Amino acid sequence: FAEKLKDVMEYHNFALTNYYGVDAVDYEATLTEALEQAKTVRPMITDVTEQIHQHIKNNENVLFEGAQGA
Repeated sequence: FAEKLKDVMEYHNFALTNYYGVDAVDYEATLTEALEQAKTVRPMITDVTEQIHQHIKNNENVLFEGAQGA
């Protein structure tokens, strides 16, 4: 995660500083904050494949929504 974040931030910080003339966003501060927030989100993330298959097997409706990329 840290390496991917670094790559993305380098790209966006280039645009921020060179095209918009604003300060770059601090990588270390962003990484620290993201890892802290991950502690809150992590318990809510799970593989729901088995539950989905069970609902389909029971002929229940299943709604898939992926607009947020999750």
